[in-house]
Amino acid sequence: MKQQLLKIILLSSSLLGLMSCNGLKPTGGNSANSNVGNSQNTGKKDDPVSVTLTGAYASPAVLQYQNMRPSYNYYLTTFSFETIQLYSDNTYCLTLDSSCYSGMVLPDEGNDATGSARESYVTRYYGTCTQKTNELDEDTLDVSLATPTRIVRNFNSNYYVDTENYHSVTGKGAYMNDVTYETKEDFMKAFAFKPVNVSVSKTAASFDFFQTEALDEGASISTSAVGYSITGSYMSSASLGYMNVRPTYNYYVTTMNQQVLDLLDSTHYCFSIYSTSFSGLVLPIEGNGAQGNERANYVLSFYGTYTKTANELDDSMSDISLSAPSRVTLNYDGAYYVDSDNWDDAAKTHTQITDTTTQEVKQYASGSEYLNSFNTKATSIAVTEETANFDFVDYTAQLY
Repeated sequence: MKQQLLKIILLSSSLLGLMSCNGLKPTGGNSANSNVGNSQNTGKKDDPVSVTLTGAYASPAVLQYQNMRPSYNYYLTTFSFETIQLYSDNTYCLTLDSSCYSGMVLPDEGNDATGSARESYVTRYYGTCTQKTNELDEDTLDVSLATPTRIVRNFNSNYYVDTENYHSVTGKGAYMNDVTYETKEDFMKAFAFKPVNVSVSKTAASFDFFQTEALDEGASISTSAVGYSITGSYMSSASLGYMNVRPTYNYYVTTMNQQVLDLLDSTHYCFSIYSTSFSGLVLPIEGNGAQGNERANYVLSFYGTYTKTANELDDSMSDISLSAPSRVTLNYDGAYYVDSDNWDDAAKTHTQITDTTTQEVKQYASGSEYLNSFNTKATSIAVTEETANFDFVDYTAQLY
């Protein structure tokens, strides 16, 4: 079987969608979350031995379009999706990924899509939760998310804020509508939300995208050390991907990607790629009725060790050297979650691929084999400390 070397930036229809376009296709399984439970290197603030992941879920992506044409030649296209992770200590992490471009042009021929990156962010909300199986549907889990007590926000390659470690560095530039939040309580009041109930599918590892409701003015807020320990976090600029097979076939996929590098402690990192794709995207000249078919969205995370040194040429920057990863997790498109450190039969089924020509099915016998299939290497990333950002990394993955 021919090997295909692909850059992460080219995971434009999705990690597995591209495999299908190249003669391979994934085959799903029945139990989307049967392999959760590992907590090694997660950086959980509580005892990582006793606190484990019990469920990981993703919403479909949503498309938003704000169009000022023809009065003004300005229009914004935004892709967003959410993930929820539930833990054995009755806590949660709700993540909202959002990428935005203005003036996006998708050519009928060729792959040279253009656009200007605008407001993009990854926001993680941590808090406590309760969960119970739905009385009418055993496959549905009813989850009640309390108002978050901690927020971690990477915004537009401009700033990083962690309310658990809120100080002059992370707080600098933490603004919205020209308002600066001097304390973590001020920030929490602006970005936290009222308690919300969510129903998730155990089999599909999915839930419907939902909007949160802002806190009432004057509402009290509490903060606590819930969630992952993060000593530093950096976000890349957004990357626009475009896979176009027109005019031969009327099919084209538009993808927005962004990356987040979390430093979990003094030696361990988590490097995540957030990706959202739509096919057949149509952006009208008049009105806000954009159309598109949601394809694949996912969070692909690599874990390993790092070293950090001052940049020799620019004292505002640091060089972070990442080891080749020792672990990979994939929360894929409201379909499944897999972890190379907790490999089971369901994970083998979820990640197996079928040669569409020979119908030969390939499974990864172990998590290490799955990890090795990405062929990720040690790499170095130059980060700007004040704005907590870095250039989108040309990370590579070998897919079979």
